[in-house]
Amino acid sequence: ILEYRKKEKNRMKKIFKILIMSFFLVFLQVVSYSQEKVVPVIRMKGEDYGAPNPFKNSMRGPGKYKTDIVYDSLIEKDEKGFIPWLAKKWTIDSKKNSILFEIHPNVKWHDNKALTTEDIKFSIEYYDKFPPVVDRIHDNGESIVKSVEILSPNKIRIIFKKYSALNLERIGTMRIIPKHIWEKVDNPLAYTGEGYLVGSGPYKVVEYNSDKGSYAFEAFNHFWGWKPAAERLEWIPVSDPVLALERGEVSIIDISPNVVDRYKNNPKYGVMIGHSFHSYRLLWNQEKVKETQDKDIRKAMAYAINRNILVDKLERGYGTLSNVEYVISDNPMHNPNVTSYPHSIEKAKKLMKGKVIHGTLLVSNKAKEIKLAELIKLDLEKIGIHLKVKSVDGKSRDNDVKKGNYEFALLKYGDMGGDADYVRRVYASTENNGIQSIQGYKNTELDKVLKEQLYERNQKRRKELLYKAQEIIAEEVPMLPLYAENFIYAYRKDAYSNYTTRFDHSVPIHTKLSFLLREKK
Repeated sequence: ILEYRKKEKNRMKKIFKILIMSFFLVFLQVVSYSQEKVVPVIRMKGEDYGAPNPFKNSMRGPGKYKTDIVYDSLIEKDEKGFIPWLAKKWTIDSKKNSILFEIHPNVKWHDNKALTTEDIKFSIEYYDKFPPVVDRIHDNGESIVKSVEILSPNKIRIIFKKYSALNLERIGTMRIIPKHIWEKVDNPLAYTGEGYLVGSGPYKVVEYNSDKGSYAFEAFNHFWGWKPAAERLEWIPVSDPVLALERGEVSIIDISPNVVDRYKNNPKYGVMIGHSFHSYRLLWNQEKVKETQDKDIRKAMAYAINRNILVDKLERGYGTLSNVEYVISDNPMHNPNVTSYPHSIEKAKKLMKGKVIHGTLLVSNKAKEIKLAELIKLDLEKIGIHLKVKSVDGKSRDNDVKKGNYEFALLKYGDMGGDADYVRRVYASTENNGIQSIQGYKNTELDKVLKEQLYERNQKRRKELLYKAQEIIAEEVPMLPLYAENFIYAYRKDAYSNYTTRFDHSVPIHTKLSFLLREKK
């Protein structure tokens, strides 16, 4: 009995020690978090993507996500989904097609004036008159909002014209602009006067130089939410990003697969690798290249291009093939049972029926895109499609694609995360798709199905409609998605390391929450 008691006493001592150690570790973690220091500056590679406001930023990610840092929205996105932001809570009434938002009190604009529900109502009405670059509140030129009711300085009800599963995301992620500045402006695209960069976000703009492509944001001391993680965010001109990272001139860069191991094996650096919600895609202008109006020609190109080789040669395996049906495989609305196009020159030649096509392939002047274009050119030559590669700077390429000034074009674009409705924004001929427009292609049945799914209440029926849309797209091949490169980022741990991503976007420096010290939940 004495021996048993002695053993039991020792066992209890061990358990007690473990509990003490566990508590101590948790305590250290809490202290570590609560004492987490704000870093002086986070520096990134700069390039001009427009002034960071909703009317002047580039449609490209580095432009619109800078604007997101400066301007707040009712809701935000983290790794798992939507989170409260300016709106601390909301109530959805599906029967009345309305959402009631309750916003945080004591929210300030960067000029220290109060943000209220008047600003939210004004933003909706102003955007209806002057749509921003990222237009979330219009369908076919018509606002999705029926009316707005201000119930108090902190409560607002938004009533929608129609039910849509996307109403919360679309109105919730709209950037709120200050009424006291923009109510006097009747040409927001040209306006660069006082307050044109005033938002309510965690950082305020203190410098923007379009010639240098440089930006500087300072932490907004009166920000209502989580504490800014840096005193300054800077985007600076960089000629050699790898050298700049290793010299400590920048804090984080995107890297090629060729140097991944160099940073993975060095404890000074952290590496983030994420699936890209982007895709390289081959476009053809059916108005300028009449032969591509023939579905068999489009299918022939899909068979002819060896996309696996593209991933192996250009990405060293750090990438995935894109789906011809466009919706990514991880999306719950993805249809896996559609026409596929495994590489086959033999099938491609049969579909070509001896036809010969000559044209120009427009690409940006980035080395990888030029190499990608040359590989595509070699594959297409085997089936009688002869392309001359024309490289220009990225902005010129984007402008030409947007205006339809091309025969064939190579483009990389994103917005392929989140709800599968993104397929409508690309393939519906009724949409103003901008740079993602598919020139000369229209399919009435596809337009009908894509519109119907947007307003369908029954999720099972909506999935059927999206499946049908993907069947049509895979059979029609209006354009050819090629592959998605993995996003790979290396960062200096001594500079800053609390980067994160969103559930629908995997670029850490495009994520607002990367630059905030988040509270423990």
